[in-house]
Amino acid sequence: MKKSKTNRSYILSSFFIAICLLFFSNVMAETRSLFSEASGSNLSAADLQYDNTASRQKIISVDTGLFDAFNAPDNKAADLSNTLELDLFGTKVTATLDRIEHVSIDSMSWIGHIGDDMLDSVILVKSGNILQGNIVYKRQHYQIRFVTNNAADANGATHVLKEIDFSKMPPDHPSGKLPDGSAGKTTDANNQSSAADTSTKTSPDTSADSGSTIDSMVVYTNSARLAAGGTAAMNALVDLAITETNDSYANSGINPRLNLVYKGQVSYTESSFSNDLSRLKGTSDGYMDNVHTLRNTYKADVVSLFINNSSSCGLGYVNATATSAFSVAHWNCATGYYSFGHELGHNQGALHDWDVDSTTTCAHGYVNKTGSGWRTIMAYATGCPGGNCTRLKYWSNPSKTYSGAPMGKTCGSYHQADNHAKLNSTAYAVANFRQGGASTTLATPSLISPSGTINDTTPTFTWTKVSGATHYNLYVKDSTGAVKHSAWHTLSALSCSASVCSYTPSATLASGVAKFWVLAWKNNVYSSWAGPKSFTVSSSTGIGVATLYSPSGTTTDTTPTFTWSKVAGATWYRLWVQDSTNAVRHSSWHSSTATNCTSGSTCSYTPTAVLPAGNSAFWIQAYGSGTYGSWSVGKSFTVNPSTGIGTATLYSPSGTTTDTT
Repeated sequence: MKKSKTNRSYILSSFFIAICLLFFSNVMAETRSLFSEASGSNLSAADLQYDNTASRQKIISVDTGLFDAFNAPDNKAADLSNTLELDLFGTKVTATLDRIEHVSIDSMSWIGHIGDDMLDSVILVKSGNILQGNIVYKRQHYQIRFVTNNAADANGATHVLKEIDFSKMPPDHPSGKLPDGSAGKTTDANNQSSAADTSTKTSPDTSADSGSTIDSMVVYTNSARLAAGGTAAMNALVDLAITETNDSYANSGINPRLNLVYKGQVSYTESSFSNDLSRLKGTSDGYMDNVHTLRNTYKADVVSLFINNSSSCGLGYVNATATSAFSVAHWNCATGYYSFGHELGHNQGALHDWDVDSTTTCAHGYVNKTGSGWRTIMAYATGCPGGNCTRLKYWSNPSKTYSGAPMGKTCGSYHQADNHAKLNSTAYAVANFRQGGASTTLATPSLISPSGTINDTTPTFTWTKVSGATHYNLYVKDSTGAVKHSAWHTLSALSCSASVCSYTPSATLASGVAKFWVLAWKNNVYSSWAGPKSFTVSSSTGIGVATLYSPSGTTTDTTPTFTWSKVAGATWYRLWVQDSTNAVRHSSWHSSTATNCTSGSTCSYTPTAVLPAGNSAFWIQAYGSGTYGSWSVGKSFTVNPSTGIGTATLYSPSGTTTDTT
């Protein structure tokens, strides 16, 4: 976990602040329908049978394109889907956007509400063409889930809308005992230990994390992945679980937020919940031992395993220490029924309601038994009127009320219930199970090329490399206003030197003025968008692109000569050189005469600037007859003046000699 908490997944980064400003402006986009019932789908009822908790369901076609504008650097209020129409089995409601969050680089979370009831909420996670969502309206729960089959669906009906019946959910936990993480023992579920975690610091120091962020890692089995609809679908569900849990914290006045640092599949054949949890915790038992390496690599404070065992919803260590901060959840309970947050609550010291746990502590969940009743996240259904009632996306907190009724009981009172106080008091300890230390800010890239007028309709885009960044988003629009490229790229997919990165999209740009932007990313930290940088794509035949020759490899020369191919029609060349410190050592235009390319096929120039030791790179841009060519692909080389064979100084013979040997 990182000491500075700016730019985290649960806070709108600067890259999204403009969205909020636009949302609160007077210019609003029209309400658009998020989905429609699919007709003629080749998805059969058999494709939907994995979930028997639904009272009804229907196959739908989802318009995931409604969310694309939120990721655009030049979005306008009219382009944003700030309101969405949802057809809940014949009842049409309007959801209004509250905020946008980004749990992962490959997804976005749309978080909103319906009307004035504090319980009515909408959370939608979009990743590619997949949408996973949870909707609460009039205390009824709905889910949008991605489904798949072996045949492609020509109508795009790859999603299902479900109305969930909580009475059909599996038990919260396996019967019997819950594992006590504070002492490495198990105690009866009706007499849980409430011992404080003594494995971590009790007061801040300069090396500790602040407690405002709990870094979370989620792994899943192959069986769970397949049941959820594949890797992309499961990853989106993980992001939904994180977003939903953070929303429950915000609802309940709980201070920390979860930050997802890793998600991925583990090689493991499922057993029972207790075995799976024990094996997840074990470091050298031969089961999922690589999870601990991943945990240390990504500095995860807590770890959860999603499985495909519907006998229960979850199991987690209670009052966890750094060595026992593990939980297991059935993938279909994890989000929508809040089991991911519930089990994490156990790790943080939260207990069940008084009907199932009589431990003398304030850390209980709460059941309201008036009318049909309701319960908070840590409460069981057994205490509800009739043995079942709606679970709210709230933690027990006596200072919060719903319809005038408190959502908990004050600490020190009879049947005290305040999960929110417990989670706030243990946040610092849990957040320090693993300590981070890397910066949580990224510099904004500087855009280099294309610039001016170019003849290349598929140009190479170049920008300065940002220290620490692992991914870059390149966003390109041509003169028609069409988005020609919008994608994240890893460093390995780009051509990067020590100081500059470049990428050549395959899309062809129309003639006219085009623009591009670049965004840097690392571990859910975003830079600001760089751009736009404008350039003109010429329709006329013009100046080509130079091919760079030397220097290359390693050179001992600190003032090397740069050589490149002669470009037909070019009368001037711009040589751009950056050294190992990212400093621009040369950036000037030179005539064909000055670059020794009035004859032959090669040009060259030797700048006077001395290059320091390390990796450097250079580029060439040609110009002729009023037209600029595209920048060349950069060429890297290494300056190492301390190695290699020096140049001899000649002494004799000199002058005139009669010696023929």
